[in-house]
Amino acid sequence: MRDQTDFVKAFNAGVGKVRLVLLVSPTCTVCLSGVARVEMALAGLTPRELKVHVVWVGVLADDSHTAASERAAGFSIEAEHYWDGDLVLSARFHEVLSLASWDRKVAWDLYLLYDATATFGRKPPPPAMWMHQLQIEDVPELDATLLVAEIRRLGTDGRSTATVPVADGSRSGMRG
Repeated sequence: MRDQTDFVKAFNAGVGKVRLVLLVSPTCTVCLSGVARVEMALAGLTPRELKVHVVWVGVLADDSHTAASERAAGFSIEAEHYWDGDLVLSARFHEVLSLASWDRKVAWDLYLLYDATATFGRKPPPPAMWMHQLQIEDVPELDATLLVAEIRRLGTDGRSTATVPVADGSRSGMRG
């Protein structure tokens, strides 16, 4: 289990590959069911097609480095795992996704997809597409089949055909 401070370096080292970032709690049953669906859907992809980063966030009372390490040890696909117990990464993603506009206080139970050119600077880049298991309107709920289709599309031509909501509630096309 890596520290959240290692995330930016590892994310940027993956330039050239499509990247998927999961922000999930290690003890939330809803998060873990989403993680399981993503693991099953990604089982057919190879590490050369995709780099997966799982950021375990300390949101619930039982969330801990130990709980995150136990979940990471049981992960069925190749992925880098990070512990964000102080919610530093969560706060950075919260800002870039404008989650406050949906009255969300913490970025978690999120699945963010990045094209092969995205780099993390002072803040996270906007994702090519993101999904959730929260009650957020105008953003797709987690759909593992759609996620894999977008991963394959991004891996093929570098562009997503999905749209991303922006803070004012409108939708913008993906960058390509």
